[in-house]
Amino acid sequence: MKSKNIVSAVLLLFVAVSVVYLVASELRSGSEPEPGAAAAVPGEATSAVQDILIAYYFHSDVRCKTCLAIEEYAHEALTSAFPDELASGRLQWQVVNFDERQNEHFLRDYELTTSSLVLVDMRGGEQKAWKTVEEVWNLVSDKPAFLGFVEDETRAYLEQSP
Repeated sequence: MKSKNIVSAVLLLFVAVSVVYLVASELRSGSEPEPGAAAAVPGEATSAVQDILIAYYFHSDVRCKTCLAIEEYAHEALTSAFPDELASGRLQWQVVNFDERQNEHFLRDYELTTSSLVLVDMRGGEQKAWKTVEEVWNLVSDKPAFLGFVEDETRAYLEQSP
């Protein structure tokens, strides 16, 4: 009977310590930033909310030769024309598969019907404007024109914000 009481006491102590550990862990994790919170631009104070331009290339699971070329050319246009803005975080390039469950909301958010290049102007941590750059589909067969067009569209957005 005594050994049964000892085992019960040890088990209760184990459960109590586990509960305290879990509660302490939850309290500690509550002070961490939320996932998806705006990150600070390198070199800026971490408390500052940044103004950024995000160049998204959205695609599906099925990718044709033209879709792949649009992604490649858009990335080339941004990296060649805006290396400083990309390095500072003022301009961000993101490739997103909208067929993945966690990305399906982008179809509604940006009214997407197919693979698309979308420029999103974020100011003070909030989306202020966005544009689907549909003309890239017409320019993909003329790479120099494509590169110049994407550069011009991106520069116009970058110059709009401080």
